[in-house]
Amino acid sequence: MKDQLDLKKFLRKDYRDGYMQTQVRAGIAYQFQALRKKFDLNQNEMAERIGKPQSTVSRLENVEYGRVSVQTLLDIASSLDVALIVQFASYPDFLRRTEDMTESSLQVDTVYESKTKCDFASITSGAASRSVNTYRKEPYQHAAESTSYARRLLDTGQRTSLVNSGSNSDLQSTRSDASRLSA
Repeated sequence: MKDQLDLKKFLRKDYRDGYMQTQVRAGIAYQFQALRKKFDLNQNEMAERIGKPQSTVSRLENVEYGRVSVQTLLDIASSLDVALIVQFASYPDFLRRTEDMTESSLQVDTVYESKTKCDFASITSGAASRSVNTYRKEPYQHAAESTSYARRLLDTGQRTSLVNSGSNSDLQSTRSDASRLSA
């Protein structure tokens, strides 16, 4: 009964919009802080790690800021070796996803931590094949092939090969494709 009363508030647009904006801004700020703490970095060290000025780190940790771009979030995710999800959702799903804002729930595993905890290859191969089967356009196929290449590198433990080899252009190309998809 109480849940139904609480959900009635969301029928009012001003309440719903205010709640969503507050949760999204706070979620980004709190998760960024939690990730910085996970890596045991101060703001200056985090700025160096993500390739942004310290003032950007400070703004990202401010729950009032709210002007972070998707590209900045993508750059941060790449620098921290974590994934980023940006998607529209129903309000019940949004409420479930934003329910737990504890530091431990916001400190997600890096791809390398995930690799040691589960069979990463079986998860990503299904996603990559769905992507190729769903989207038959050139950029999507290129992104799926790059995902497959990255997965093979992870499986063989050759992380530095991707960074140090001549495949930086492949990585940049994949980022460009991802940018076009997010636009």
